[in-house]
Amino acid sequence: MERTPAACAMDWSIQLQKDLRSDIPGKSIDALQEIGRRLQRWNKDPKLTFAEHTMFGLFPEEDKLFLNAILLCLADAFSSGDKHTKECVVRIFMKIKRRGNRDAEGIFSKEMFENQLELLTRVKEVFDEGDTEERALSLRLFGCWAYFAKDCPDVRYIVLSSLVTGDVLEVKAAYFAAGCLSETSDDFAVVFLEMLRTTVSSQESSEDIKLAAGRAFAKLWCSFSIAENAYKLGLKLLMDSSEDDFSATMLISLSKIASRWMLLVPTQFELLTLFQSEDRSLRMQVTSLRCFRLLLAREVCIVPSNASTVHRVFGILHRSELQPTLQLESLRLLYKILLINFSIIPCMEIPELFQKLFVVVKNMLKSSVQSNRVFAVNVLADLSGKVLGRQDMWSGGSGCTLASQVISFILDQVISLVTPLIGNNMADFAVEFEVKSLLKTLF
Repeated sequence: MERTPAACAMDWSIQLQKDLRSDIPGKSIDALQEIGRRLQRWNKDPKLTFAEHTMFGLFPEEDKLFLNAILLCLADAFSSGDKHTKECVVRIFMKIKRRGNRDAEGIFSKEMFENQLELLTRVKEVFDEGDTEERALSLRLFGCWAYFAKDCPDVRYIVLSSLVTGDVLEVKAAYFAAGCLSETSDDFAVVFLEMLRTTVSSQESSEDIKLAAGRAFAKLWCSFSIAENAYKLGLKLLMDSSEDDFSATMLISLSKIASRWMLLVPTQFELLTLFQSEDRSLRMQVTSLRCFRLLLAREVCIVPSNASTVHRVFGILHRSELQPTLQLESLRLLYKILLINFSIIPCMEIPELFQKLFVVVKNMLKSSVQSNRVFAVNVLADLSGKVLGRQDMWSGGSGCTLASQVISFILDQVISLVTPLIGNNMADFAVEFEVKSLLKTLF
């Protein structure tokens, strides 16, 4: 049986310490990158059972012992290493943070972490003695370790005071850290929300700072009261803004808050529909569609009914001279909604729905963007297969009708694509690829 990461912890710890002391150029950096990959792998594994401890010859909590040795080694490398080394250490924990590690799960749970104070002390020393870049790196580490750093008064003070310093790099890192702390602490989130209100409303705040503040709103969801207050403030700031960069950032943050709490979804739904109108900028229309897919990705119920949503998206796709980017995002949203709801759409309504889909796909096959054309074909092929696989489609007699419609549509498109290429040896690889994709739908 292959040794699990927990069973390899002792070897990894010894090897890391050896490599970090090496005089070979680049050896320490390679070691940090390797331990980063190993920790990511370990973080995905379930906790070892007693039987597994016995099987690998480990004494109780041996894996925890060497995990803490590895983490202390990384903290020492951050404390004593050059800036490149510090950046590598931060990158390890940033990657794990981005992969959605939760406080009570994985190798970074409180149960596994025993040297919390030692880790924070080493990083605090770098913050106190370092330059702007080193302080920013320290703040990002505090953010990555928010699940235990939130209980340290010194860290809270450092993060909050850094929000009002003059250096953009440090302030942006502080917003990241404050957002992470807000995900784990209600009382910290209350204070942070008031600071966000002041920052975004201030005429003296730079654009970079306002954008960082806007992104931080997405972290204010740990309790419904915090989420509701943050949502209301963010909504007001969004509606008062005339800047697309800030508006797009806030729209994404509000969608992320709403995705955490079902009660906020109806309001967010209506907000997103406001930004899908033609009088909005292309960027805001595309952002609203992407936010809609974000809600769907979290499997959040959409209100009002999905039928009205589908109708609205079809309306966007039927606009004349639709921008390729907006066209693609609209089809992606339609595809996501239909995938979720095809199992409950009455079989008698599906042929009519596909007639509308045929029009959309036909229009996209005229696009100058190859990826849009291929995606349209894939959508039609996938949805056709899923619908025709429904037993009630055939028992109700709609299956044959839909199959005939799909086959007729595909044959028409194959003929229209192939005919101009006769005598031209099918030199256009992109068109040839589309022909093959369409033919796959037939079989």
